[in-house]
Amino acid sequence: MAAWRKGIQFIDLLERKQNAMLRQCAIHQDALRSLGEKGDALQQQWERLRQEIRDLLQTGTLTQAGLRECLRQQGILLSQQHTLWQQIQDIKEARELHQQQLLECQEQTAVLHKRKLKIQRFFTQLRLEHIRRQENMIENDIQEIASYGRENYCQ
Repeated sequence: MAAWRKGIQFIDLLERKQNAMLRQCAIHQDALRSLGEKGDALQQQWERLRQEIRDLLQTGTLTQAGLRECLRQQGILLSQQHTLWQQIQDIKEARELHQQQLLECQEQTAVLHKRKLKIQRFFTQLRLEHIRRQENMIENDIQEIASYGRENYCQ
């Protein structure tokens, strides 16, 4: 019975580990969701800046001062666009990292679940075997009492 109790404790340990891995998976899923939202927002800003740069390209005759002002504005917008592009790339890398960690987490959770089921099945069979033996011993005792009588059996 000590083996069965220790087995149950080990199964509880595996369940706690599995629950911790599930919490870790949830953390990675939340991070992926928030990174996706940030990436979408940055992508929209990048597209807006791109449109503003296009709008600054005017056709027709311009004065030299107007042309310089357009070029200066384009330079400012291009530097902002480049900064956004770097942030988008950083978010993509972070998403890939979290995606990989999420997959590892899910694999480890599946392995822990499979291991827990195997051990649980083994210890359940061990427990059933123990109960069967006890019932068999009780039945044998009853048959001996019935065969020899209580006075002869208790001596």
